[in-house]
Amino acid sequence: LKAFASPAALKWGKEVHAYIRHDGLESDVRVASALVHMYAKSGSIDDARLVFDKMEDRNIITWNIMIGGLADHGRGHEAYELFLRMQLDGFKPDAITYVSILNACASVGALEWVKDVHSHILAAGLESDLRVASALVHMYAKSGSIDDARLVFDRIKDRNVVTWNIMIGGLADHGCGIEAYEL
Repeated sequence: LKAFASPAALKWGKEVHAYIRHDGLESDVRVASALVHMYAKSGSIDDARLVFDKMEDRNIITWNIMIGGLADHGRGHEAYELFLRMQLDGFKPDAITYVSILNACASVGALEWVKDVHSHILAAGLESDLRVASALVHMYAKSGSIDDARLVFDRIKDRNVVTWNIMIGGLADHGCGIEAYEL
């Protein structure tokens, strides 16, 4: 299924899915997760959601794949709803979940969601994770809150070039050219 995780190979991925269905393997969480991933990466997010919704058992990987797929396809509202449902179903978000949901929030420019997700991140103790912190900086900047982006950025101890670029770009996008230059 990983070999068919592209739009050009979707036809073959669907053929493999038919074999999986025929052999009764759709209920295997690993196989179903691979199907969700294949469909999401192939651009067939509705098929990914169909497989996901039929799954009786899920794991954190499955949730992350589906949330990330929705976020990548501009369906931030659905991704956010799924993020909330995931927690109601007893799954604890991890760093990958938070990066994905922050991308979804940024895609819809929902600052209130970003602040809500940020509070979850703080409660989970994951703000120090560089991937999560970088996504927070990006999301705050993209959602119009450059001050919050800067607060998060300033708390990051070990920044990398990506984090610096996100903050500099965010400042530049908000008309803070001198501050971007100084940074």
